[in-house]
Amino acid sequence: PAQHELLVVGDRWENWIARHVPPRFTVRYERTIPANDLPERYAEMDALLIPSKREGGPVPALEALACGTPVISRPVGYVTDLIDALPFAGRIFTTPDEAVAALQTARRIKQGIRHRMEDVRAVLNEY
Repeated sequence: PAQHELLVVGDRWENWIARHVPPRFTVRYERTIPANDLPERYAEMDALLIPSKREGGPVPALEALACGTPVISRPVGYVTDLIDALPFAGRIFTTPDEAVAALQTARRIKQGIRHRMEDVRAVLNEY
């Protein structure tokens, strides 16, 4: 039975998901999330996964952290700097296996963030 739910927002991730996400994950797809719904949706998530190989920011990392949600990402944009400054707030991965391992610890990471939101806000104010 599935133990984790993965919400995929956007498109073109089906092949990556099929190749790398274990069957214990239930996968749901949404094309977009309305901007007004983002804070609530981020707060509901155990983690934000950013599997992109190239990103400018990405802004969703800032949004997720502001809502107390961990970021699990490839080393793209400024995410590496964010996680260096807030090592309790997420993980950087380079392989799909590392991403899956980080996702499995997301709830524990999220509890740590919730207790240190003042530190998170201080770093996010720099962006």
